[in-house]
Amino acid sequence: MLQNQLDEGTIEQLAGQIGADKDQTAEATKGVFTALLSGINKNVADPQGAQSFLSALERDHDGSILENIGDLIMGNASAPNASTANGAGILSHVLGNSQGGIAEAIGKMSGLDSGKVTQLLITLAPMVLGMLGKMRSNEEVGGGGLIDLIGKTVQVGTEQKSTGKPLHPSFGSGR
Repeated sequence: MLQNQLDEGTIEQLAGQIGADKDQTAEATKGVFTALLSGINKNVADPQGAQSFLSALERDHDGSILENIGDLIMGNASAPNASTANGAGILSHVLGNSQGGIAEAIGKMSGLDSGKVTQLLITLAPMVLGMLGKMRSNEEVGGGGLIDLIGKTVQVGTEQKSTGKPLHPSFGSGR
């Protein structure tokens, strides 16, 4: 679902924003989405982390940030509150001290330098939480079901990596 939010024009816009090649940017976004979902999956593995995550979705991430992806990419997203569009803050919570290593690994996979990958992580983090929040608020998936869905998504990505299908690196949180 996340990858479907990024059509060719949006990938071109992202690539232009970070000053990178379109194909490398497209490849890196796959790694970014997987890294963020893997980090969230690790954080929700314990009940307290899961409750904290679901509370953050309800409070800050209703999905409205997805209404204009172009503004999000350009850093002009209007949001219900500052936390909704704070990609750096989201990364700090989701990936902890692992951000640098994750950016480096995605960079090696995609051919982008880690600075450009870090820009992608910051830009796309609100989109990931917006999508999950939208699913939660639309009652497509309840709290426990959403956490299960995140785990299954990460598992599929790991299986694709081990079978030689499209590469989706599996990254975890620094927590």
